[in-house]
Amino acid sequence: MPLKTTATLRQLIIKLSLLVLLLAATTASAYQTRIIGGQASQESAWPSIVRFELSLPDGKKRLCAGNLISSQWVITAAHCFHNTAHQQVIFAADVEAYPGLHTLSQKKTFTSLGVQNIFIHPQFALNAPFDFDFALIELSHPVDLPVSTLLVNTPEVDELTTVLGWGVQELNAETNNPLSTSLATTLQEVDVPVISNQQCQNAMGASIRESMICAGYPQGGKDSCSGDSGSPMMVLRNGKYTQTGIVSFGIGCAQPNQYGVYARIEFALPWINELVSDIQLTDATTAQRKINAAKESELTPNSSQLGDEGVKITPRQGGGGSHSFLGLFALFVINRYRRFSIASRAL
Repeated sequence: MPLKTTATLRQLIIKLSLLVLLLAATTASAYQTRIIGGQASQESAWPSIVRFELSLPDGKKRLCAGNLISSQWVITAAHCFHNTAHQQVIFAADVEAYPGLHTLSQKKTFTSLGVQNIFIHPQFALNAPFDFDFALIELSHPVDLPVSTLLVNTPEVDELTTVLGWGVQELNAETNNPLSTSLATTLQEVDVPVISNQQCQNAMGASIRESMICAGYPQGGKDSCSGDSGSPMMVLRNGKYTQTGIVSFGIGCAQPNQYGVYARIEFALPWINELVSDIQLTDATTAQRKINAAKESELTPNSSQLGDEGVKITPRQGGGGSHSFLGLFALFVINRYRRFSIASRAL
């Protein structure tokens, strides 16, 4: 092949590769990689967490989570087992439970547990959507794992809470819709402050009932999201993490002036006590982490503050980007032909 033709072909390949790289970068920029402002949790930091994989009547799967409150009982969200008309469509035989799971790779060595009973709070959605969004799951047999204590009083406004889950980590930057393909493979955690129900009501226009807690930042950026339903909201009291809420609903995820809404454990305690005899309660009233009380580094418990829930990790800020497959391929082609061009000139 003539030298001029070879050079022209080489330039054409490089230009096409640059075009592919540009298109790949443009496509990638339409997605925001964010664990909705949170981070992967440390293994064994939250041993009472339970992952639920639910089978819908149409054969599809639904993901929820819950928290052990005794050796055989898990508290979660009622709406996990219902359709949009608040009719229960998922029953005990449709549930696989994975107590203490941290990463999905561990499922290879985990044996899922069956469920004996699902109890839905009798006031669920009677007066408003997601009102009294509580469900109790009785596992097929007891498990030997730490259990969570439950907070009997109301968390304070501006108190920092930690929310857990395996839900969606990415949003489409153009539509802000959750990407179902971005479900976490490692248990995630995010810190969000409590806001007043009145502020939440004013901002969201949704019906915020007394049985609910709202949490988040006015600017957005940190939130629970799709797939986190039923997961626990934890607060630090007397050096131990205790459960105060359950992931319930929201308007989008991590959007400005929109907050995550959680079922308030305090309102379920009389009902829980009727079914579960050995729950552990705390009435500690002093919030140990408040958003305006200290620097973030000062809000992380040290080793002397460990409870059943383990160490709270200091949040990692920032993050790196990544190339799509097309982008990586284009970079490979460009580098390959750059090396070819340099070598040719040396001849």
